[in-house]
Amino acid sequence: MSKGIFNSVLLKFAFVKGLVLLYTFSFSQNIGIGTSAPAEKLEVVGNIKVVDQLFTPTGLTFGGATNTGLKFSHSNGFLSLTPLSSDWLYVNTDRGQYIFNKPIWLDDGSINSYGTTDLILQTNGTNRIAFLNSNGNVGIGTSTPSKILDINGNLRVQGNDIWGSGSLVLNGAGGGYVEMKSNSSTYGLIVREYNSSNWGNVEVDANGLNFGFLNDASHLLIKSDGNVGIGNTTATYKLEVSGDVLLTGDLLFGNSDTRTQTKEDAGAYGGRSGFYETSTATVAENWPFTANTDWWHLLDCRHSNSGNNYSLQLVGSFFDQKLFYRKTNTSSATNATTPWRQVMTTNIPWTYTKNTFAYNTDAVFYEDEYIYLRYNYDCELEIQAKSGAEGTWHWSGLVEESYEGTSASSMTYELSVSVGSWTTISSVWCGSDFGIGIEFILTKKDSDAFPLYIGTFIMHGDYNTAIVERINP
Repeated sequence: MSKGIFNSVLLKFAFVKGLVLLYTFSFSQNIGIGTSAPAEKLEVVGNIKVVDQLFTPTGLTFGGATNTGLKFSHSNGFLSLTPLSSDWLYVNTDRGQYIFNKPIWLDDGSINSYGTTDLILQTNGTNRIAFLNSNGNVGIGTSTPSKILDINGNLRVQGNDIWGSGSLVLNGAGGGYVEMKSNSSTYGLIVREYNSSNWGNVEVDANGLNFGFLNDASHLLIKSDGNVGIGNTTATYKLEVSGDVLLTGDLLFGNSDTRTQTKEDAGAYGGRSGFYETSTATVAENWPFTANTDWWHLLDCRHSNSGNNYSLQLVGSFFDQKLFYRKTNTSSATNATTPWRQVMTTNIPWTYTKNTFAYNTDAVFYEDEYIYLRYNYDCELEIQAKSGAEGTWHWSGLVEESYEGTSASSMTYELSVSVGSWTTISSVWCGSDFGIGIEFILTKKDSDAFPLYIGTFIMHGDYNTAIVERINP
């Protein structure tokens, strides 16, 4: 050794065939290997190989070139620590991963990726969270997030609130979008198709839950008592609509959805128009008569002011064809003072036709699916059949043929009636006198499949009037 390197030295050597087996140094000054000016207790210029373990109570310092560092080698690989610049330390290994058996604590709380590399967090070798180097987007379940937070999978929030000042955009698998946001306190929550000009809004205020479209007006309201208002914010009924209602299906209400409701007292005060029924009709309850075992109908047309008892009523039993009718215009609590009137009915179907025409014209005054009747220019009453009604028809009646004040003649004819040509029934006076006319009955001979016709024909000045009643078979 050179002079001056050791000041106070205690050396103990044991040699076995030239090999150093055990040694002890005790120096009060620095030791240099490969350098004559050591700056530390031990300074080595060159490589150091440690076969077993290296213990240091204070630390090891490496200097020199930029690639100089601490390298730990093993038969399975190596780990190196190299401060490549004044800003950062390079940790390198030829193994596939680092394993830490304790939690990792970061003094400044930062983890960064190198260069343009994205930061990826994995579990069991699978990418779980990605932080893009280019824009800071975070992906959970995806390595290519397109938004600040992009989650590929289900999201569960166990806190009480989700806060944000922008829009919530939901992208469906089919490519459609739904956007939700809140613009102001009057619009509440706005929902729309993404980037569309059509949007709806949901708002909760003192009136209840409001739904709108394109403006802050409430188009549909659900109140705290369950009442629903459409076109209003004051719904006092379960469903209150301010405006017209168009139904393309059935409106179902009443008993068993039949649109018929039970009404025991036919004259109850403050009623509403509608269809009603009862199984206990009594005079005391304002029905035409007592029939405790019968079911009765009631058609009740009420005044728009439910505070009075103005109504038009039509009633009848289920078990006969009698009808009763009354109109009331009282403000009393019942309609008992207004008597019922029975409507006369018949089971014979009939129709009525009236025609007035100038006396000197060919005028068809009656037509149906079977026959034509006309008064021609020659003052003759004629008949013509339609297809299927040709054949013999029977005509009988009273005819006043001459002038007013003369007696009428009784006449009966069997007429051969055909399709496309007219058959004359009788002649009447062609003048302009008043009162000349005919009364007749016309029917198809030997058949009950055709209607019965009853007619009246009268002259009044320059005009004739014909009235025909048809009674169906």
